[in-house]
Amino acid sequence: MRKIQFLTLLLSCCFYLLVSGFTKDLVRENLETTKINPAVLHALQREKEEGFVAGTPIKTVSGYKPIELIKLRDIIIGTDCKGKNFERIVRHVAMKKVSSHVRLLVGDERINVAPDQKFYCSSEKAWIAAKALTNSHVIVTDNPIHTHIKAKENVNEETLVYTLTVDGHNLFISRQNILVHNAQLAVSAARVLGLQYIALVNPIAAILGDRSELGCFSVKIDTILPTLNGKLATCSPVQAAQTEQANSLLQERGYYLQKRNELLALRDQFIKIKTDLLNLAQFFHPGAREFTNKFLNFNIMAFDCVNPSVEQELQLTEAKKIELRQLREATLDSFEKQIEDLQVSIGIHFDELKGQYEEAMQSYLSDCDNLQRARNSLRMGETQQNVIECYNAAVAAEHSVENLTEKANELKQLLNYFKRSTNAEIFRNTSSIEDMFDLEKELQDIEKNGVSQNRIIIKDNRSAFENWLWSQGVNTPWLKENVNANLRNQKNKKHAEIIKNAEQKKSSLQFPKPPKKDDKDKKDRKSKILPEELTKEFDQIKKDGKSKIFEKQEGEFADALNDFFRLNPSNIKDRPNGKTGTLPDGRPVNVRNNSSDGRPTLEIQNSQYDFLKFRYGASTT
Repeated sequence: MRKIQFLTLLLSCCFYLLVSGFTKDLVRENLETTKINPAVLHALQREKEEGFVAGTPIKTVSGYKPIELIKLRDIIIGTDCKGKNFERIVRHVAMKKVSSHVRLLVGDERINVAPDQKFYCSSEKAWIAAKALTNSHVIVTDNPIHTHIKAKENVNEETLVYTLTVDGHNLFISRQNILVHNAQLAVSAARVLGLQYIALVNPIAAILGDRSELGCFSVKIDTILPTLNGKLATCSPVQAAQTEQANSLLQERGYYLQKRNELLALRDQFIKIKTDLLNLAQFFHPGAREFTNKFLNFNIMAFDCVNPSVEQELQLTEAKKIELRQLREATLDSFEKQIEDLQVSIGIHFDELKGQYEEAMQSYLSDCDNLQRARNSLRMGETQQNVIECYNAAVAAEHSVENLTEKANELKQLLNYFKRSTNAEIFRNTSSIEDMFDLEKELQDIEKNGVSQNRIIIKDNRSAFENWLWSQGVNTPWLKENVNANLRNQKNKKHAEIIKNAEQKKSSLQFPKPPKKDDKDKKDRKSKILPEELTKEFDQIKKDGKSKIFEKQEGEFADALNDFFRLNPSNIKDRPNGKTGTLPDGRPVNVRNNSSDGRPTLEIQNSQYDFLKFRYGASTT
């Protein structure tokens, strides 16, 4: 009887080796590099012919320097949207060949630039590429009297040019201090976020483009309010200035509403994908369903500032206009962050399920190898211990087969959704998910040609080992339950680790903030900060009972509002002259435009009579 059982095991072993070897050949190697969707990459990193030929003078803090001598972190001079000059740090320097260049005669100076290099023209109040400039264009310099293009020549010969990327995105060239735009290509690669199996492109940068700073709008009056055309000649200078200010305000309002609607529409598309994945997870195995539900089932925080009517906005004081602008910037930033979080979450979800499949395949192959080694040990002697080891290995391999089948089915459903769903089009266009579509055939081949046959073989072997042990008086039901319990515990522990690791990955991954066009000189919002760290940024401390008052001589409500958001509050609500919220540690926090001494104030309540008060600017009392 034993010889017959042993012969059965050896025959099963030979068939197993044939099938498992074939299965191993079906396993693809992990991707060494992740490719970006070519169409997206081309749109995002399209090569613009920008730059200046060697010898072009660049205005720096220490005088003029030829562009080829400019180094990283050099300080050059640029301007803000109001015409005030500021120091700019050089962030990127590059040189490249362009197929042609443009030779301009400005004043008595010749300037050679790449065709796409942009100059700021006061006549259009817009950035114009060199190839589109004409004699009618007036180029902005840092002098009140701007200059004209005297002559222009297109030169069709290959030329080496130099490009700079700087803070503020503009700089002055030539000794006439001509205002030009910096190169944008250097920041394009930073919009790509690489995961283990796919890569994501910042959807805002790829679809909507860079966002301009609010408050930097100054355009020709008759382009915004055509009905006023011809009437300004009879207006007083004060009336004309007020009308132009109203035009800028209306354009800023229109731009904000346009961007807000675009961001909301983009966000809604990603929310649909998230909802679809949660619905699809109902057909997953409980482990994957639990991962999807816990990782993707999060709420989108609604943050939107109140938008006054046109009439109300025109009547706002200057301080209120600044406050409204800050709130609008915060609203757009909030929508952008939500979109990026959604895309990163969807990307990590797919990446984790793909990783779980790869890990299941490795475990399957490893457990099959362990089973084979255990069976080989039977040749050294058919002992009860050897058979028990074979039995344990067979049960583990049986679990691995089921786990691999589950992961393959989940991944097939996910790939089928991303490939065919119209809702998923936005994700296909901003990721390298298409590179995974050929994985469908691999998943089908594994099920048809390898795993299904091995499942039967392993089950038969496990039954044979079980019968042999039972014939020897071994309590096989107890042995089987003990092995299964250990495997279930390991699986549950692994599921908890997967969710934890995915959450950690999500919190650590984020797209770099896209640069904004025509960026005025304004400090970028700083990273999140603790209240105790914020106190170190203030000049002096005063005591008021239990409360502490921290003061700085410079600052305004915009700075107080910025610090409010840096504290990462939740439950944010509007109040008549500011905002309230709750800190992560539960303490109430509020920011208001004025305090008892007239200054903008940020206030954190420690207890009933104990406050941390941060005051900005000089006292008005």
